[in-house]
Amino acid sequence: MDSHDTGSVSVVQAYQIKGLSKQIYSEAQKCVGNAKQSVEDFNKNQMVDDFLGFVSDLNNQFLHIDLHQLNSSC
Repeated sequence: MDSHDTGSVSVVQAYQIKGLSKQIYSEAQKCVGNAKQSVEDFNKNQMVDDFLGFVSDLNNQFLHIDLHQLNSSC
């Protein structure tokens, strides 16, 4: 009876380990998903930063043109 009990405990432990490994795998997949999302967000932020820099440059050029025109008209 003892050997049967340890056998059933082993089976229970095996199921627990299987359950845990499924959980670990699921968590790992979430981590990979989060990492991919972070990379995408970083790239989007980089694009936004680049665009804002472009707009800022344009704005500075227009300001420079306006001042230049004002100076020449005076």
